[in-house]
Amino acid sequence: GMVQYHPPIDKASADTSVQEMVYNWVTQMVEYCELIPRLIPDQASYAKVIGSTPEIESIVNKIQAVMEDNHQSCQQLQEHFMKYSYLWKDDAHHVFSQFINGRSLPLTVQSIE
Repeated sequence: GMVQYHPPIDKASADTSVQEMVYNWVTQMVEYCELIPRLIPDQASYAKVIGSTPEIESIVNKIQAVMEDNHQSCQQLQEHFMKYSYLWKDDAHHVFSQFINGRSLPLTVQSIE
């Protein structure tokens, strides 16, 4: 009965979440630098050098902050829509039958909002 996201937004899910997908994508972008051989041997790989630069760290932190904000916004949206869960939880035929027979509760502005 819950509103669900696919892919999931929560890291606790068994499936790969949006946050995990983005983290993996960002990590892979930096790891591609491992494919570039160093001209001077015995130096740190380009992936380590590039991944530890302040600019890259700042961008990664901004991406993570946006992902966290998005996660919170999605949770708020989910909570909002749960007010209307009766629309997909209740048996439509039964509710309609009750309505036809005059046994349903009247809708009010408060119940709709």
